[in-house]
Amino acid sequence: NFTSTGDKSHGYVPYGKGWYRLHFTVPDALKDKSVWIDFDGVQRDSNAFLNGHFLGNHLSGYTTFRYDISDVAKYGVENVLAVKVDATAPDGWWYDGGGIYRHVWLNSADKVRIAPWGVYLPAEVTGEITSDQKADATVTVETTVVNDGADDTEVSAVHTIIDSHGQQVGHASTSKVIVKSGANQTLSVPISIEAAELWSDENPRLYKCTTTLSNKDVAENTFGIRKMEWDKDRGFILNGKQVKIKGFANHQDFAGVGVAIPDSLQAYRVWQQKQMGSNGWRTAHNPPTPALLDECDKQGMLVWDENHRNRDSPDMIEDLRSLILRDRNHPSVIMWSLCNEALCESFNADTAKALKPIVKELDPKGQRPVTAAMNGDYGSAFQDVLDVMGVNYHIGEYDKLHKSHPNQPIIGSE
Repeated sequence: NFTSTGDKSHGYVPYGKGWYRLHFTVPDALKDKSVWIDFDGVQRDSNAFLNGHFLGNHLSGYTTFRYDISDVAKYGVENVLAVKVDATAPDGWWYDGGGIYRHVWLNSADKVRIAPWGVYLPAEVTGEITSDQKADATVTVETTVVNDGADDTEVSAVHTIIDSHGQQVGHASTSKVIVKSGANQTLSVPISIEAAELWSDENPRLYKCTTTLSNKDVAENTFGIRKMEWDKDRGFILNGKQVKIKGFANHQDFAGVGVAIPDSLQAYRVWQQKQMGSNGWRTAHNPPTPALLDECDKQGMLVWDENHRNRDSPDMIEDLRSLILRDRNHPSVIMWSLCNEALCESFNADTAKALKPIVKELDPKGQRPVTAAMNGDYGSAFQDVLDVMGVNYHIGEYDKLHKSHPNQPIIGSE
């Protein structure tokens, strides 16, 4: 149902609207569980319905979102999921594509469960870094538990950490706590790892943490251990070494495929960029698909993770929150970007000041600076908010910007 002609910036492809319908069965065994649907990305302005019940609207074409269907699903029989997608007003001035182009998942767990994205794994290097890039470290495992049950429930969590060689290197249990009905609670415990293998773009060493609640609900998360610093004169320092970030601002589409890229092709894209001598990937100009970050973790790519924002509204604030929560365990992610170019123009310093604390609240120990990619002068007060200043194109402005903010690192963002 095309409603407008195409244009050059969107590949001359007409914008359109569409309906998706999926007939599927929710197993009868799940009727006493919490059941939800995760959408990794729908381009864009989608309305979802299950068995005629309106689940909700989601505007962004780039962020992950979910709907709880526990009360509207039919168990043991056929359900119909209908999704209306309207891509006639694209999110960006580049090729966005259209439709349900990322994975859709049906998930279930006990009423008392680990929240989605609920395990946070910040790691701190506590010892001296050796020549073979090892150091003692402490991982603080924070687990958010949700109680959707009718009764207050006592819970605890057990965490086991496995290194890249399959060896157990850490284990700890939390104290028991009471999680009230209808509430969330965060459990926290530190785990020390001796001679931890540090993650870097040259040696992307990964760990896996398995978290098990006392009711046997389980979550597995991959993470890395590294020490990051940003210096006003030396730039980016990773595990004690000065590292030059050499990379590209990459949109998510791929030639001949569009935006609905198979996970296997993400692996190829990262590999090919590494072959070119690159070690940096900017997710221009939006949150990426999760499979891309998995590959950046595995292959050693430094990621500038960018928020996509073209209006100042509560839904966009929620998009920023989902970005941070979803991606904060990826060691490849080294920066959080508030916005890019024209998408920054609707900002002012007060807006930026309101957003930065959200990032710091959700990723307080991730060592990641807050940045933005600027293509023009949006005001010194806006720059004051940023930890690292990103500059698109205007190489001649570097000295001026550094002189006005001598203690602020600068990165050529495009």
